[in-house]
Amino acid sequence: MITVLYAKSNSINPSYTVLYAELSRRIEADLRVLDVSSASIEQIEQHCRTSDLLVVDSFIRAANALNPAGLSSVMLLNWRGQDFYASVWHAATTAGAPVLYIASGWDLHWPGLDLEQLLPKLSGIAWTYERRPVTLPEVPAAYRDAWMAEQSDPIDNWEKVRSRVKTRIELIHSLDNSDFEAKNASPRWDVCIAGDTYMPRVLARRAALECGMKEAPIRFTDTAILRLTGKLPVLCGNLIASSLRNRLRQANQRFLTHRSAINFVCGSGYRYPVRKFFEIPAVRSAMLAYPCTGMRDYGFVDGEHYLQIAPEDFGREARKLLANESLRTRLIDNASEMVVRLHSAERRVDDLIECMRRMAAGRLRLASFHDGEFVIE
Repeated sequence: MITVLYAKSNSINPSYTVLYAELSRRIEADLRVLDVSSASIEQIEQHCRTSDLLVVDSFIRAANALNPAGLSSVMLLNWRGQDFYASVWHAATTAGAPVLYIASGWDLHWPGLDLEQLLPKLSGIAWTYERRPVTLPEVPAAYRDAWMAEQSDPIDNWEKVRSRVKTRIELIHSLDNSDFEAKNASPRWDVCIAGDTYMPRVLARRAALECGMKEAPIRFTDTAILRLTGKLPVLCGNLIASSLRNRLRQANQRFLTHRSAINFVCGSGYRYPVRKFFEIPAVRSAMLAYPCTGMRDYGFVDGEHYLQIAPEDFGREARKLLANESLRTRLIDNASEMVVRLHSAERRVDDLIECMRRMAAGRLRLASFHDGEFVIE
């Protein structure tokens, strides 16, 4: 029996809520999926004792850092107190079954936990960062953000995980049906640059303005949402306010990216595989990208699904693509078809369940993407 333990949250990154929603819909004789927020510790301990594999989400381990007062924080939807989640983690890691850790919400430069304490507890890990990351010295100076110097170099945490956890699953972002648009929209804007203000995005925005591109007002609308929702905790509490804020921000981003002819995407100077690489094809907009590490392995081919550019060339390249409607349409169609095939929540969960079954049987070493296919070894 495979038991999946997770705690529902208001995660700003929908990939994890999508993943567990799809897992929870599955009816399999050898699989049980449990939201620990709705179970007693006695029930959880019993499930742990009768499992061949325990799959534990990182938010359970990190619960002591969740549910703070801040409106922008990730919060568990039915907070049971730090001692409860500590008891769940203890039950899972002392039951005697192998533990597969789902690294939800990790940034490789700051995984948010003490790896020295965490890693010895794990038999396997499902994470986004299977391939070697860009190190800080390898980031071009113009693409560096101030926070990079304040955090760990990604290679340090990457090497720790890979040296100590030999069974690994590459678990990248996935999309559910609500992420997909059925048809191309008539663009209201030439370009959109969504997301945090990483330096490559700052350079791309500057280049777009210099070339006279009509940019979607995502910074203005997102700031307006943040300000308008800032007083909501007084009326309805942090959890409801934060969940509403997240939904509004996601709806705003979806509308503006969908109604823009072209989107610029990057994962910072570290070239992380952020969710926008998958979201933009789903909303049927053409993508110009400073590509993430592993882009081709995830199914993205330069010239077929997107165009690879330097951020400072975005304005000029976007203007050329705007004038080439046939190429833009081809990129959109190819990329949309590919993310449906490779990166839907249904496909991701199918692959994850197969990996979990092999791990429970002692037959899993590594699972990762290669040349647009998910390969299980």
